[in-house]
Amino acid sequence: MVVEALGWILSISSLILAVLERDRTIEADRMSQAVLQGEYLPWVDVYVPTYNESVTMLRRTIIGCQGMDYPHKRIYLLDDCRRWQMKNLAKELGCSYLTRPDNRHAKAGNINHALLHTHGELIVVFDCDFIPTRNFLTRTVGFFQQPETALVQTHKAYYNSDPIRHNLGLQSVITNDEDMFFGSILSGRDRVNSVICCGSSFVVRRRVLDRIGGIPTETLTEDFVTSLKIQALGDRVIYLNEALSAGLAAENIGGYIDQRLRWGQGTIQTLFCQANPFSLAGLNLVQRFIHGLGILYWFQSGAYVAFLCLPLAYFWFGIEPIRASLSEMLFFFLPYYLTFVVVFSWLTGGRRSVFWAEVYAAIIAFPVAFMVINTCTNPFGKSFKVTPKGVSAKRAILNWQAASPLIILLLLYLCLIVTQILNWQWIPNSDTVSIGLFWAIYNTFILLIAILIAIDVPQQVLTNFFPLQLSCNMHLGDRTFYGITNSLSEWGANSSFNNNSAIDTAIKIGFLDIPGINLFDAPVMINRISRDRHNNLDIEFNFSELDIFSQRQLVNLVFGQPDRWQPQQINEVKSLWSLFGSIFRIYPLTRNI
Repeated sequence: MVVEALGWILSISSLILAVLERDRTIEADRMSQAVLQGEYLPWVDVYVPTYNESVTMLRRTIIGCQGMDYPHKRIYLLDDCRRWQMKNLAKELGCSYLTRPDNRHAKAGNINHALLHTHGELIVVFDCDFIPTRNFLTRTVGFFQQPETALVQTHKAYYNSDPIRHNLGLQSVITNDEDMFFGSILSGRDRVNSVICCGSSFVVRRRVLDRIGGIPTETLTEDFVTSLKIQALGDRVIYLNEALSAGLAAENIGGYIDQRLRWGQGTIQTLFCQANPFSLAGLNLVQRFIHGLGILYWFQSGAYVAFLCLPLAYFWFGIEPIRASLSEMLFFFLPYYLTFVVVFSWLTGGRRSVFWAEVYAAIIAFPVAFMVINTCTNPFGKSFKVTPKGVSAKRAILNWQAASPLIILLLLYLCLIVTQILNWQWIPNSDTVSIGLFWAIYNTFILLIAILIAIDVPQQVLTNFFPLQLSCNMHLGDRTFYGITNSLSEWGANSSFNNNSAIDTAIKIGFLDIPGINLFDAPVMINRISRDRHNNLDIEFNFSELDIFSQRQLVNLVFGQPDRWQPQQINEVKSLWSLFGSIFRIYPLTRNI
């Protein structure tokens, strides 16, 4: 009963928040006019905190920050690892460089140190992998004309697929794991002033941070506690549901799980500190309830572990979780479930599939359940762990830590199903057994997919190519070809040229012009020259030794265009089909294990 009640409360609350969605687009249009006309231009300090990430990653982020259309901004690279490479990068790109003698309080301490050495009225924070669009500041700064606005959180998009989509090869079929949260949940929270800061892609008023003593350091999720303390002052944390920046989703299943364990532990830690939303003075009843649901969410994994194990408990120990006939299940449960699927898809705008939600829950169920137990017994026993960014591997690898409990449970279910099928004719209560057996087969199906997800398929996220079509000219020897780009990154491109004449496919060096972005005579290394099905010339190449001006042009084109990151919508029928297909495609097993 407790397990069912927990699932029901969280499901209904998600639907209610979806109903309460608040769209601030029109308000942003109005507020931005003062910024665009130069009437409201407070100084903005842009912080890019980094610990051990690569120069390559930081270069594109800083270039993106410098490319924002706003005159009164200063960019600060906050290096918490005191690396000469970062200092040289800051000097090369012309941004300020700040470091400190220790790493006390990790990212929160890094930002608090920067607050002592900067003076802007507004503070913007971007994680080192997040690249803003050019209009990020013009869309957000205007809200601070309202004195009660303390912080503006924006929608965080991702330019790579999370490991669940990538490991199954379903990047175009299912949405990113966080799309539901940023697309619906935060918009609903905005209606009742219960938005939480998400650690990146936000703007905050400096004097408000001064009032709460800087970024809080008592938990692993300093952004959550920051929101609680700001709202306790009576100020507003608002949410602008526009994807004005994009960053890296976790690149492997280990990083994905570690990230969520840190979020969960930090959220539960608030129950054991002064920022406890149930006792923090200044919050109203609705805010306490909404933030309480956010904490309760992490306890749901324990309930899901129970759901995964209930058919085993029934067949082995006689514990009956459901007492119903097949006709009752078909008459009552099936219409309810189908209605829930339709309503959920409608209210969330196709941002999350009900069917795939089960898979997402299964892959993290056991690690999160253990984390909840450990955190409740020893809240501050585990130290901060940075999510790795920009990692890559040459072959697919099974993450045993994530897969082992799933494999054990799968083997138990396979033994159970085989045994029950062999002994079917001697079992009395056939309806109850049929329901239990169906549930067991369903859980087996979910476990199989979750285990496939635990096989990490390599991805080169720092060299991703994005579909962009621009007119271009390619100079090869004494000949010039005219065509368009098919895909583009700051590293290279794939282009098509309408030319039927013969060409030397051994050519390795060329020069590219893209007049639309003022890129002329850019040296390129030819990787491949071929013909497509229409006999057009297809050339794949990498840029070679681009100057800093050309690098800025490419980064701002690929990542910084307004409306660059459009939300993806999911088709429930297509997603259900892909769920079944994932078992038979065994995509990760074809990726060179």
